[in-house]
Amino acid sequence: LSRDRINIKHFYGFSDELHFLISAENESRLNIDKLREDIERQNPRYKPTIKGRMVAAIGLIGEGMKNRVGTWADITGPMDKCNVNIEGLVQGGDEPACLVYVNPKDSNNAVKALYEQFKF
Repeated sequence: LSRDRINIKHFYGFSDELHFLISAENESRLNIDKLREDIERQNPRYKPTIKGRMVAAIGLIGEGMKNRVGTWADITGPMDKCNVNIEGLVQGGDEPACLVYVNPKDSNNAVKALYEQFKF
């Protein structure tokens, strides 16, 4: 990514996955096939799945998020009620932030539902 001067907006990982989000203005410089080849050559045990779709990132940030029990239930319930599919959800237990990734077309409904749920 650095070779092609692609700016990473956010990345998160789990034990067997690593996700990168790049901004739309970088998309024209991104050669998906070349990126896949580079990853497979440098890390033969990894088989990358590269998805070129847009997502909207919604951040819930504040000390009240830190070590909060039930956060995922409080996010997934309202998303279900307003028929918004969650593309990704990231929260570290001791982090004061949670990120919810949704389809951009659903972002307004998602923000409204989260606003009502968390009483912002």
